Amino acid sequence: MERDLKAYAARNLRAWREASGLSRPQVAAAINRAFPRDYAKMDQATIAKWEKGDSAVRMMDAIMLAKVYGCEPGMLFWPPADRGRIVAIKRLIKAAVYLPPEQINRNAERVEQQAAARRRTRRGLSAIG
Repeated sequence: MERDLKAYAARNLRAWREASGLSRPQVAAAINRAFPRDYAKMDQATIAKWEKGDSAVRMMDAIMLAKVYGCEPGMLFWPPADRGRIVAIKRLIKAAVYLPPEQINRNAERVEQQAAARRRTRRGLSAIG
């Protein structure tokens, strides 16, 4: 199980880098520019170890990567394609603190209807193709 999680996190770190259109040397250079005195010099070998699951990503590492990739540190461990979903979930949780239960239920129903419509559209498109 632990090995599976490590591999999942490693794949997502690589996916974020690739989605950003950066090479490992470019990520290392960006980190070294953004954090010149805060951290030891970053190199592409360290990034490769993270992306292969050979080395764990520490919190400071995640903060630096997130700054380079333009996201929050916690988002790095999910696929970049899920970025919108993560933001929507965070907004719903934040809203749940302030909204009355009836409004939360209406919002949840609307989100479910939108998801169902997307599923129907995908099924229809796959039947055509």
